[in-house]
Amino acid sequence: MALKITCPHCGTVRRLAQPYPLPGTELQCAGCGRGLAISYPPGMVERMRAKGVRFDDPYAEPDPGGGEPAAEGTASPPGAGPASRQAATEPFSAEDAPTRGVRGPAPVLRPPPPPPGLGDASPGLDDVDRTVVDRTVVERPRPLPSEATAIHVYGATDRDAGALVEPPATGGRPGGGPHPPPPEVRGMTPRDPGRAAPEDTAPLPPGRRPGAGTPGGRRRRGLLFRVVRAVVLLCLVGALAGGGVVAWAIHHYGADLPTVATLSDYRPPTVTVVEDRNGRLLGEIYEKRRYVVELEDIPEHVVDAFIAAEDANFWQHHGVDYMGIVRAVGRNLLKGRKAQGASTITQQVARNFLLSSEKTYERKIREILLSQRIEETFDKEHILYLYLNQIYLGSGAYGVEAAARTYFGKHIGDVTLAEAAILAGLPQRPSDYSPLRHWEKARARQEYVLEQMRAKGFIDGPTYEAALAEVVPIVTGSDEFMTNAPYFTEHIRRYLVDTYGFDKIYNDGLTVRSTCDLDLQRAAQQAVHDNVLRASNSIGWRGPSSTLDEDAITPHLADQEEELRQAESRRQLHVAAIDSGKGGYGPVPERSTLAVGEIYEGVVLASEKSHAIVGVGAHKVLVPGMWCKWMYKPDPERSYKSRVQRDVSAALHRGDVVQVRIEAETLDEVEDIGKLARTPGGPYLAGRIYQDPELEGALLSYRFSDGAVLAMVGGYSFAESEFNRATQAMRQVGSTFKPIVYAAAIGTRKITAGTLVQDAPTVFGVLGYGLYKPGNYGGKYLGHITVRRALQLSRNVVTVRILDRIGLEPVFELASALGIGFDEPSCSRTHVPQGSECEGTMTPSPVEGMAWCEYCDPRSCPLTAVRDGIECLSEPETRGDRTWCRSCDINLRACNWVPETQLGSRDQCLDPRLDEDSGKVMCRACDLSMGLGSSSLTMLELGRAYSAFATYGHRVEPHWIDQVIDRDGTVIEQYEPPDDGWPVVMNPSVAAITHWLLREVATGGTGARSNRLGIHVAGKTGTTNDFKDAWFVGYNTELLAAAWVGYDKPRSMGVSFTGGDTALPVWMDYMRVAAPKDQDKDFPPLPGVEMVPIDETTGRVATGGRLIPMLPGTAPTNVVGQIGQKTAEDLLTTDF
Repeated sequence: MALKITCPHCGTVRRLAQPYPLPGTELQCAGCGRGLAISYPPGMVERMRAKGVRFDDPYAEPDPGGGEPAAEGTASPPGAGPASRQAATEPFSAEDAPTRGVRGPAPVLRPPPPPPGLGDASPGLDDVDRTVVDRTVVERPRPLPSEATAIHVYGATDRDAGALVEPPATGGRPGGGPHPPPPEVRGMTPRDPGRAAPEDTAPLPPGRRPGAGTPGGRRRRGLLFRVVRAVVLLCLVGALAGGGVVAWAIHHYGADLPTVATLSDYRPPTVTVVEDRNGRLLGEIYEKRRYVVELEDIPEHVVDAFIAAEDANFWQHHGVDYMGIVRAVGRNLLKGRKAQGASTITQQVARNFLLSSEKTYERKIREILLSQRIEETFDKEHILYLYLNQIYLGSGAYGVEAAARTYFGKHIGDVTLAEAAILAGLPQRPSDYSPLRHWEKARARQEYVLEQMRAKGFIDGPTYEAALAEVVPIVTGSDEFMTNAPYFTEHIRRYLVDTYGFDKIYNDGLTVRSTCDLDLQRAAQQAVHDNVLRASNSIGWRGPSSTLDEDAITPHLADQEEELRQAESRRQLHVAAIDSGKGGYGPVPERSTLAVGEIYEGVVLASEKSHAIVGVGAHKVLVPGMWCKWMYKPDPERSYKSRVQRDVSAALHRGDVVQVRIEAETLDEVEDIGKLARTPGGPYLAGRIYQDPELEGALLSYRFSDGAVLAMVGGYSFAESEFNRATQAMRQVGSTFKPIVYAAAIGTRKITAGTLVQDAPTVFGVLGYGLYKPGNYGGKYLGHITVRRALQLSRNVVTVRILDRIGLEPVFELASALGIGFDEPSCSRTHVPQGSECEGTMTPSPVEGMAWCEYCDPRSCPLTAVRDGIECLSEPETRGDRTWCRSCDINLRACNWVPETQLGSRDQCLDPRLDEDSGKVMCRACDLSMGLGSSSLTMLELGRAYSAFATYGHRVEPHWIDQVIDRDGTVIEQYEPPDDGWPVVMNPSVAAITHWLLREVATGGTGARSNRLGIHVAGKTGTTNDFKDAWFVGYNTELLAAAWVGYDKPRSMGVSFTGGDTALPVWMDYMRVAAPKDQDKDFPPLPGVEMVPIDETTGRVATGGRLIPMLPGTAPTNVVGQIGQKTAEDLLTTDF
């Protein structure tokens, strides 16, 4: 049978099922929340029980057989298990309330109070909580018992036991009948102890303590009920308030959160790598050193180490580890400080990518919200990929790949478990835990990470023990940028920044394939270093850096020895168990070791004529006199070739602090050491006195086939000076300019290589400078000599005479055609979306939807008068009687410039330009001194001019970069040689004749030393006035190289510092490597010339004369017979 009750207040229908509630049981209406007290007609409970109907009797003995489970909606007796309580408090269903929807939680049933007059069944019964709570829904506050509305159930029979009569608000009965009087039980209260129990009241259970139902017991239970209800109410209010706060926080802080979609395309700042032509590393350019690697390329033990150390529940949580937060708070409270963090890996990703690093509660809330969004958007693998590539791990390393290279000198795929544990210990305090700074702290963190990995099941015990026992070496090497090709790499960096902008180069992770050949680059660096040092020493000994008193020598050497021992220890660094003695820096040796080739500070202990003994720490270095011949007092007026220091004691004295370079570990290893090998007081190392050079040097070499620069050295030491003397320095070029003069003369057809020119003193008038009197090196003159011999021997006077004969303009025009004297405009190249605004020229990009905006700044070019042949980079403007624009199509350095006001009334102002500083109009004023290289040019300009001679008329443009590739693998710059080949800038036959003249210089003239190479070469030496600059520019069939030596601030190096003696050795040392003898080739035949036999004493054609190439139609017509034979003209002009 089934019974129903209807709430008289809201009409909500409730179906009751067995076991039915006893009289007095309070139910809570699910509709309005009001309490409803149940009562039955007299005798009905007994009759229903007789028919087998079950009631929820809290005092009945439990059914051993289990019985039928409690029906829906019934109250559970006190002490019922969770299952029975839940079953007894199921919420209404839609069928239960057809006229009013069920709202709120399930009703809470309360067991009936014991019948009045009955005592307590057992001690402590009043303390039992008889309230049944539905644990699956939020509980509503229960009304107090006094607020319950009585519901009388009556009229149930065997046939219609489910009939329910509910009292309406008016007292009427459903169907119009009067409401029957309530049963007596409803009138019974605790205040009526004398009233008899109703007939349907259950008998007193056995063992129940008399007096349990007294008014005092009921008051205690009422008080307990009120306390419990108040606590529950407060908890509910707190929960609602907390929920409101959480909802407000989510709404407030989640409204303007950054989107996590940006994390799908991870493009962090990464390293731009510069490689040589074979893919070897030259250097790196970056703000943050980071190399992005895919997660599958990171070993599993590396991933596990970071998870164990940073977020052990990473694979289980959904962005925030709440239990981890509780543990961290508890530990921090116990420690009294922040001993443990609670941020998950996902939270760190949110913070590092999308938020600032400020430590505020607002940021933390936003971090939590973002972490949940990240977990909803991305899988765990992608989150790990972001984290392991982004995290800062100290010592300038971002991400695990950079850290592996920084600390271990290997790729992340090669690190061991012990090394991985060191890396995983860094994120908390990367600077403090860096093994390069604090190896002991790094070890402690390593142990912690390994312990976490074992505790979390990532590794087993034996693996843990093996990793702990591993001794991990730490890399303490130098920067490759400073050792491989610093000037080359810096030149590329400047170009890239000027072209693409700082941010793209430092943060976009480009791969730059340069033209550099690292082997040749190293050979060039060594050639510059050795020969600049040799030339600087040839100037003389500048003296010791200081001199120690006698009593200071021994303490100084003792302190130095201790420093050397400590330095030797610091060259090794390991992370290992602290008590093993294997961790930290290497052991401090009992005695230091000096390395061959290294330079050390030393103190002269003894000095004799034949040698000196220098103390370096605990060591003694013997310096033989044969290595001290250069240690004479500097005198620029005397040639170093005739000076020798024969007495070492005249240059070195006891107590002098000097630098010494170790050459051999024993004297027996030194050739020609002679009897010095038996010098008493040993053992000795062998060493040379070292003096920092004041001279500088440079070398530039590139290939003719494609213009690829193979090597470039801009100075003696990049660490001391980053100024690139190969591309930035403008120096007078001296006699290296003469081939241009001779080529221009041959091109006029007024001069041939066999023409006789007088080599004798002369004076010329020079515009604006008065008289000009050129002179030869050494003050010697050879009389009439051919042009061939004049260039071969670098005769200055002959060159000026030729220039005077042909005029200045042919030389100026040829120099301009060869690319000498022009400035390059400052241009930039920016990658922009197609259709963007561009101040300059838009060109297509290989990247879809992108284009290059190329812009040249007009302000980088001078203001010049508008005329034919001038390309204006700015709008023309009129000033005075001339129209001006900015253009770089003006030769600024091949000639001198004078103000227009200094010109005569009949002189024309050539190539007028406006000096913006003075406001004066300047005019080009070439003079005869230009023939001797008075113009200041760069090494790059000079080498480019010589390329036309080597290729018979083609000007080869050098370049430093073959390819630039962005992080996506797109080639954004690719060098392409000209489609039509290199431009022809001069007559090929004239160029070939000039090349032939340069071959004569290299084989028998001022460059004859190059014959020692045993290869086909051509070139020209150059020496400026007062020996301020020394040059050599030369080439073979495949490549060109130019070398220079001098002071940065021009001053005389001294007598005999010529190009052939000072710069040519640099060139030769490089060419020995760049042009091996076994790969030598002869130059191709000279095109368009005829070989004419010339008697060089007369300049006439003669049988047996030297074959000299000439342009067709320019050979002498006064042919004689045999060489040396007199002609009729000779007889008429010869004195008798």
